[in-house]
Amino acid sequence: MSDTLSMFNPACLDGPMVVNFGGGVDSTAILVGLARLYRMGDDTAKPDLILFADTGDELPETYENVRRVSEWCEATFGIPVTIASRPNNIPGRVGYKSLSENCITNETLPSEAFGRGACSLKWKHEPMDAFLHGRKRPLREGWLQAQGYEPGIKPLRLIGYDATETQKGKRKKNSEIGEDSTNFYRYPLVEWGWSREECERAIAVEGLPKVIKSACFMCPNQTEGELLTMANDNPKLFLRALAIEEIAKSGKHGLRFEGLWRRTRKSDGRPGSWFAWASQTVLDSGISVLATAELLAGYRLDELLHILKPELFAAPTK
Repeated sequence: MSDTLSMFNPACLDGPMVVNFGGGVDSTAILVGLARLYRMGDDTAKPDLILFADTGDELPETYENVRRVSEWCEATFGIPVTIASRPNNIPGRVGYKSLSENCITNETLPSEAFGRGACSLKWKHEPMDAFLHGRKRPLREGWLQAQGYEPGIKPLRLIGYDATETQKGKRKKNSEIGEDSTNFYRYPLVEWGWSREECERAIAVEGLPKVIKSACFMCPNQTEGELLTMANDNPKLFLRALAIEEIAKSGKHGLRFEGLWRRTRKSDGRPGSWFAWASQTVLDSGISVLATAELLAGYRLDELLHILKPELFAAPTK
């Protein structure tokens, strides 16, 4: 990003500018970059709406970042972060309060574990689109209509892909989409040439606390290091993630692969199952990751499994 004044949105589209805020590093960095331009006098860099889709299963650190950033946005732009969520009162559809509840009830894993990635579509994209454009079941007007925008007006959606991750693969293809039937899209971090490291640096310079990667606690894309941190800092969520995996294995559908990481990694033999990894990985204390999480949580995994699915898991012996 140049330090000289330039209009962020010179086209001055008829529709509003909406930041898709995920609560993680990239989307936080977009807001920081817009704030820099806005303070320099570029009024076109001020967003009209900052929208966060709540799956019900983000890590506590992410929810805390959403709260902090919302307060900062209100002080900086005059608007807080708006939260959208998937409705649980749609006629003819079973309502779930969260993605993890969906998985436990249906004895399955997040769709990312099956290589489909539909959980983001169902729990993030659809709620944000419904908030903006409205929905038919149950009937509710969208934010655009409520703000007085004419039918057919497309909002400009700002998407948080950093400049490094869009060089290849699926995100490169996605970052080339500039318009569809209902929205315009821009990718500010790509335009500014900001890598993940530059995003983190910009957030720190702004004085905001360090931001972790935004992801559901049972997301199959979690790394070993992230699981170790979760087992120590959020042991109850860690055990809930293991329970989801065990329920899917023992449930009505079963699994054709090991677990949330799918299959054993050939390079180092890391199990495809989070439960197997947590059971086998021994910490410096001399006990496993699983036993550590159970001690910190104050209950055992088998006790949690019986509470969540008594029809599948018998009451554990004391």
